[in-house]
Amino acid sequence: MQELLIVKAGSRYYRFQDRQYHTCELNKASVFPMEKIDTVKELINRLQDDGIKKPYIARLTITEEPYSEEES
Repeated sequence: MQELLIVKAGSRYYRFQDRQYHTCELNKASVFPMEKIDTVKELINRLQDDGIKKPYIARLTITEEPYSEEES
């Protein structure tokens, strides 16, 4: 099992590139390893400074298992 961090505000996910950010779908959101929590907190502060209401850090828990066509 792997855990990653993402940034959300309401139902919106955020993608960060260089010094810019934008909202996106989950499959395009920026993900961060747990040890980058300080970086993620800085991103939250930047969103708040820009007037984004109630941004928060969410933890994604990912499990990996082989895919089978028979299960879909």
